[in-house]
Amino acid sequence: MTPTPSITRIDSLLNELRSISLIDISTHDEIRDEMRELQQQGIINAAIYLHQGKYAYLIFPMVAGNRKRIYVGSGRKKIAYTEACIERGARHQELAQRLKIVEHQLSSLADELGTFVSIKIKETS
Repeated sequence: MTPTPSITRIDSLLNELRSISLIDISTHDEIRDEMRELQQQGIINAAIYLHQGKYAYLIFPMVAGNRKRIYVGSGRKKIAYTEACIERGARHQELAQRLKIVEHQLSSLADELGTFVSIKIKETS
């Protein structure tokens, strides 16, 4: 027996929905994995300031009116490592913003599916 056009369309939409949700879940997992890797390598949420061109300080964002400064040193390796940590910190923040968007999309999809299912259950009862 050949499926009706409505059944074919429903099947197609369900497959598309599975594909979309798998992509979002996969993206979510990839972002979290990359964030975890960055954290393990070391991240810093600060700016670097070179006093007299060679003495490095970390300048952290202001919290409750106070700004924290930490002396890093003047060694090239310390400064390079600190700069790499700052770059990873910036990437981590970008990923955190993307993760919020993906989580919102997944939450909205779950809410919409839940609403649809509950309506269909009420209609059949």
